[in-house]
Amino acid sequence: MATTSYKVRTIGSSVIAYCVTVGVIFGGLFKPSFLLLTSPSYLLFFPEMIVGGAIGFVLVFLLTRFGHPGGFRWPAIVAATIIGGVVVAWISQSVQRGIVIEVFAPDRLETHSFLWSLRNVPAEPQIDLHAVAMKDCVPYGWGYRKRAFYEIPHNAAINVVPPGWLEECGIERKPR
Repeated sequence: MATTSYKVRTIGSSVIAYCVTVGVIFGGLFKPSFLLLTSPSYLLFFPEMIVGGAIGFVLVFLLTRFGHPGGFRWPAIVAATIIGGVVVAWISQSVQRGIVIEVFAPDRLETHSFLWSLRNVPAEPQIDLHAVAMKDCVPYGWGYRKRAFYEIPHNAAINVVPPGWLEECGIERKPR
């Protein structure tokens, strides 16, 4: 039977594993909660994160069940559950976005990874997008909510589209 001090160490080290893993992946301890509360579109990743988290949990649970885990079984499970969820969502979103990009066939494209998006968006002022594209001199941004490109108004495009693309297409801020 586990002693109280062992339980306290296990809980404490699991909390530390959570804090370190979430801090590294999301860029802050409260960022996952903040994203869910302020950007409900992140709920779209929930099924993938559940599947990935379950895979990470089961994998590490089984590995530590039959091996010698020391005192790191539960902290490893906590970290693997978070990492597994993010990795499966990352792969899924990357594949989906890749298919849309191939079909959309933009003339110019600049993308950020899913992990970058978790760490940096939403941010105010928004000067970076998940992905930005230019097709026939029309600027587009990528939205995970609809998993599609959307047209960016010219007055906003001057803030988020690479300057060289704007010059090539003669896009300038329109007077109000």
